[in-house]
Amino acid sequence: MLAIDVTSDLARFAKDLDYWEKRQLPYAARLTINEASREALETLRQQLPKIFDRPTPWTMHGFYYVPCGKDRQELQARIGIKFNPGSGTPAEKYLGPEIIGGPRNVKRFEKALAFSQIAPVNATTTVPGLGAPLDQYGNVPSGQIVRMLADLRALDRSGSTGNASDRSLKRRKKRGLLTRYRGQMTQYFVAKSKQDGAPLGVWKFLGRGIVVPFLVFTRRAPTYRPIFDFAGILTKRFADVFPKMIAGNLDKAMRSAKW
Repeated sequence: MLAIDVTSDLARFAKDLDYWEKRQLPYAARLTINEASREALETLRQQLPKIFDRPTPWTMHGFYYVPCGKDRQELQARIGIKFNPGSGTPAEKYLGPEIIGGPRNVKRFEKALAFSQIAPVNATTTVPGLGAPLDQYGNVPSGQIVRMLADLRALDRSGSTGNASDRSLKRRKKRGLLTRYRGQMTQYFVAKSKQDGAPLGVWKFLGRGIVVPFLVFTRRAPTYRPIFDFAGILTKRFADVFPKMIAGNLDKAMRSAKW
């Protein structure tokens, strides 16, 4: 979260104001803080496609804004990254490493694979395999992930089991897309190394003699360098527009004041 406070800036600005203007300054400041904060947040969103490759709508709208209200004593607005948008991976988790650097966080489905002892202990993160379909944003579609977890009888984070529906299994069996794995008919299975038997990843069965890598287990979590200057983009844009807005809003406050 970034808190934008202009108390010290207003103190310098107020030196050149008369008594009546100073009385209206807090009201004008609230208007300006909120307008400038919204402008800064919009600039941040416009920068995202330049920073990330095809950011998803989830990423584009993964921010919240708390305006400076009348009931708040401090002249401050807050802009932050959403932690719990309702479902899926919170934006704060996957944007955090892009801001401060470091290893990528383990995704929910990767935790499910590890909890179900499908993924090896030393390789809980994955990358899409050559046979994984990717959506327009370069990610494996969530429906494909859910089907894979259901086929493998993986446990999700809440502890409930995911099982492929009978209708889904019958449809895929009719198309010749199922194979037997661990006594179950499935389209997904864990491929293991011929050398030491270590799990390599989740493979997908496409027909007799045809299998493709769907997810590949990695020995080391991907590490990111900081590329998203979250605070810098916001504060720079706010600092650029605030001085231009405050004078106009003070004039508006003076004209609408009830003396």
